[in-house]
Amino acid sequence: MAEQIGLSAERKTYNDEYERVKKIINTDFWNIEKDFLSFAKLIDGKYNSEKTVLSAVPVYFEMLEAEKAKKVANAYAENYFSSD
Repeated sequence: MAEQIGLSAERKTYNDEYERVKKIINTDFWNIEKDFLSFAKLIDGKYNSEKTVLSAVPVYFEMLEAEKAKKVANAYAENYFSSD
């Protein structure tokens, strides 16, 4: 995106940051026990693993590994989530 808006020099920096954040999301925020993405890191360093639609954000921006993204997307099809 940076290159498309004329920030060619910043492209590598932004891409490196994207990859760093992507790795953190896939490792630190992934809750192995719940097989779902934690949506927040708390002040005490723990993660809030309550299932919420906020976990869709990394899926939308293609930041989750494909298998993890599939698990998150499948969870939205369950009765746990509703539009109410």
